[in-house]
Amino acid sequence: MTDSGSYCDAIILGKLNRETIINRKNEISLDKPGGNLLYSAYGFALWGKTAGLVSQIGNDCPEEWLDEIAENSLNTLGITKSPVNCDSRSYFLVDDKNGSHEDNPQKYFSDQKIPMPKVLLGYEPDLNGVDNRKQGSANTIRPENFPDEYLSSRYLALCPVDFLTHNMIPAFFRARTGGDVLIHVSSGYTHSSFFFDIPLIVNGACMVLISEDNARRLFLGKLEDTWQISEMLAGYGVDIIVMSRKSGGYDTLDAASKKRYHIPPYSVNSIDPIGVDDAFFGAFLAGYLTSFDPLYASIIGSATASVKNEGSTPKYLLGVLKDLLKARVDFLKENVTCV
Repeated sequence: MTDSGSYCDAIILGKLNRETIINRKNEISLDKPGGNLLYSAYGFALWGKTAGLVSQIGNDCPEEWLDEIAENSLNTLGITKSPVNCDSRSYFLVDDKNGSHEDNPQKYFSDQKIPMPKVLLGYEPDLNGVDNRKQGSANTIRPENFPDEYLSSRYLALCPVDFLTHNMIPAFFRARTGGDVLIHVSSGYTHSSFFFDIPLIVNGACMVLISEDNARRLFLGKLEDTWQISEMLAGYGVDIIVMSRKSGGYDTLDAASKKRYHIPPYSVNSIDPIGVDDAFFGAFLAGYLTSFDPLYASIIGSATASVKNEGSTPKYLLGVLKDLLKARVDFLKENVTCV
């Protein structure tokens, strides 16, 4: 794998997929580099930061993609082939309500009277939904997947992967580096059957990002108020809790100062919501490393999420004008609500 230099401001761990998206404008992005790893990494790189990437990829992932990724100031030394045969393809159809579906693509192309792309032949969505506590997946990251060169970094961001990865890696990273871990929790373990596992995963985390849907599933029958859910998660030893709201925007709880903020969404013509929270996560990390201020980092994240919402694929993030980003950051600063 390509080594674009051993230095990195942070390590970002996640999934690298062969991604096909049909967005709200009916534009087809066919078989492009995607997955939460790249949405977060490009959101991070957008703010001038360098990341070391860690991921397990399938044998079907084109080698030239890694060279392309490395050209964007990202270190790909930690991207390795999975020992388990796996299908790294993903497919999303964005509907008129800005939701997304992972249905079999054959129906869409048949309805549109378009020949089925060869790259999608035999594709079936992974609808399992629930992680296994003991058995890993093709995407599971273990300590041996970390290059020694990365371990001079003091920050690790975990994108959604699986329960085993999020259960093993934080303790390993802290033991080797004494550094801080940020976690974007996975939908595969955020439901009531994993309620008593969550404290073990998030304990000691610098920041945890969770969607409102995942939070409500996790606390089903226990808590309904989203701020109370954030307070309880913070009580597990987390410095900062950020919740992405279904109604838009992000709620940030700074546990140390006991301050609550709502960062509103920046209104855009929404084209493609895939990777929006992942882009927020990477940009939050960049903003936090710059300021160590949870509010500023959340504003940076929200501005970046709004950009992602306007176009498809992770690479779309890299084409944004800096003046546009600054204007959105300034607008959000003026419209933050203290709760």
